[in-house]
Amino acid sequence: MVIASELPTFHIPQRRVITPPADLELFRHHHDRAQLAQITQSLEYRICADTAAANFKETPTVPVWQWAAEKVWLDAKMAAEEGWYDPDKTPWMKELQELPLRSDVREAVVKKPSRSGATEAAFNILRWMPDNWPGNAGIVFPEDKQGRDVTKRRLLDSLAKTAAAQLSPDEHDNGLSNIYLTNMLIKMGPSGSSRMFTEWWVRYFILDELEEHDATDSTTTYERALSRQTDVSDSLLVAISKPKKAGGPIDRAFIRGTQKEWNMLCPRCEQRFVLSRSQFQNDADCRHPDGTWDLLAVEKNTYCVCPRCQGRIHESEKRLMNAAALWIPRDPQHRRRGQDGKYVPPVPGVESYQLSDYVSYHPKVSWGKLRVMALLAFEIQPSHTAKVHYINNHEGECEEQDIVSTDADTIAALVAGRVETRKVKSADGTEIEQTTTHGIPGGYRLAYRHGVFSAPLPFTPTQIVIFIDKQKTHLKFSVWSVRIDALLSGQCEAHLIDLGREDDETALLANVIPRSYRITGIDEPMHITAGFFDSRYRGQAVYKFCLQCFHDLGLQIWPVRGEGEAEVFKKKKDGAPDSRSRDTARGRMLRYIEDICDLGKLMVRYFKDHPLQHELNDKLTRAPGWRLWLPTDYPAEFAAELTAEKYDQGTDTWVHNSQKFGPNDWRDTTKYLVLWLLEHLPALLKAHDLTIPPTEDPPDEEAGNYQNQREYVLKPNQKISDNG
Repeated sequence: MVIASELPTFHIPQRRVITPPADLELFRHHHDRAQLAQITQSLEYRICADTAAANFKETPTVPVWQWAAEKVWLDAKMAAEEGWYDPDKTPWMKELQELPLRSDVREAVVKKPSRSGATEAAFNILRWMPDNWPGNAGIVFPEDKQGRDVTKRRLLDSLAKTAAAQLSPDEHDNGLSNIYLTNMLIKMGPSGSSRMFTEWWVRYFILDELEEHDATDSTTTYERALSRQTDVSDSLLVAISKPKKAGGPIDRAFIRGTQKEWNMLCPRCEQRFVLSRSQFQNDADCRHPDGTWDLLAVEKNTYCVCPRCQGRIHESEKRLMNAAALWIPRDPQHRRRGQDGKYVPPVPGVESYQLSDYVSYHPKVSWGKLRVMALLAFEIQPSHTAKVHYINNHEGECEEQDIVSTDADTIAALVAGRVETRKVKSADGTEIEQTTTHGIPGGYRLAYRHGVFSAPLPFTPTQIVIFIDKQKTHLKFSVWSVRIDALLSGQCEAHLIDLGREDDETALLANVIPRSYRITGIDEPMHITAGFFDSRYRGQAVYKFCLQCFHDLGLQIWPVRGEGEAEVFKKKKDGAPDSRSRDTARGRMLRYIEDICDLGKLMVRYFKDHPLQHELNDKLTRAPGWRLWLPTDYPAEFAAELTAEKYDQGTDTWVHNSQKFGPNDWRDTTKYLVLWLLEHLPALLKAHDLTIPPTEDPPDEEAGNYQNQREYVLKPNQKISDNG
């Protein structure tokens, strides 16, 4: 039995609480503060803090356009008017600058005119990124030179102001190809550069002037840019371009999207509509007594007619209309379809916009100036090139292919004096026959047939011109009368009066150039004074012929040569000096390139063959503008050669199968007639007091390589060799 009192007892000692002396506690606080200061002042801490600050940011809520209005200063190198970026000058670009805040948008496509502000808006997003949305960014330009110029003028200085703390302090890091920031890399380069689409991820891509990008690769730059954003959850791609042909890169991208249009509010009926060319009109007093347009009055007195209420709207109300305008997607019935005509539903995450210069505030594209440009391009002096230029550059729309192939019936309709009979219904319902005579009543005949005088001309030419197509073994020529008159369609018409074949330049100079062309009722005959000579074969012989005609006879017959666009008009990429003339006529249809022969120097006219074929086809199919007429006795072989080239709409090319359709020599001489009038018609009109007020097409505000246009007159050579 165990007695409790005998059990051993245990004592658990209490832990002693020791209170440190006051001076020891003070030492510890001093030690902690010193250690904290040492850490915060170290290089490692600053790197970690900067990295955290760069990658952990509050989600921005202020849209880019609002931020740019406070942060982006546009100097004289960046804009025509210095000052802070003003979003109210381009209110249609606000939505584009809000897209980085939207999680549902990954692609934006803008079919723009010349004065849209789209590129500046895209650059604002780039300037906004370092402090709000950091990540790699790329800008792809059509060519390297343009990219470097735009980067130097519009990006480097502005980034130095808006993201100075982020820019690398090493001056070698920031150039015209790469810009290094603390939290992102910006690459700039041409569309053909592989470095823009390999070995890096990209949050934000700008594809500037997509229509001009290099198309030699198996994929487009649009597809390659998207491949660099596959793993980026909040990426954005912005493609901007003036459109060209239907089915082109920007058009295909636009079709995939929402297809939004800028719908303005009518100040009369308060209904929405999209501005278009057909809505602009002028009163009757904007015409001269003879019915021709007074273009100065047109420019000052153009107004818009609302398609909803037919109310008259003046340009002074444009700002009010833009302030209330909205981007509205086209409804399914009016969506632009694919090239096959099939409906293409909008792809989720793709916003697409189409804009015209009609909404712009820029004085160069006022309603009056645009109305004058449209009248010149479509009514007064219509041409295929002028129409396409207006549609692309001012309406932001594509050129729709509307090519009518020529055949024997088409050529027969060009005969002067042709009588057309048609049946029309009278008021009582009975049908009556109505006849119309086209051209000179009774027609006319060739002045020479097979080199022998045939008939006098029943009209007085303003000028007689010759066009010669040279082959390896022979040459063919056609001679045309050019008439200028205010009452004519396009104020001009051309009549075929002579044609034939000669063995060489010597025979041509002896047998054709001296010919006299008699005119009914006038004693003095007229002679050939100008023309073009194809210099593709044996160019030196052609040059000598042209200079001999000029110095001995005073004739302005000059060499021409057609080339593909890639061969002559494509800009050099190898940095080699470009010796080609910068003088142009009618845009870039025609260029002057200096050449030399034994008799001296002269200018050779190089032209784009493809658009010139379209211009010729317009004349052969009697499109509005100056008219081309044939005599009643034109040879069948002439008509056959005019129709020897066929248009392939699938490849957008003119094809000549000589084995199947025969030669096309006289078609080429007629093509040179069209080219000659493209160059000289303005001067001829001016000489007959039919001057059209200058309405120069403004250069694209977002392009740095605008080519000035001027009339070209070749001056006589000062020195001729003894062989002349």
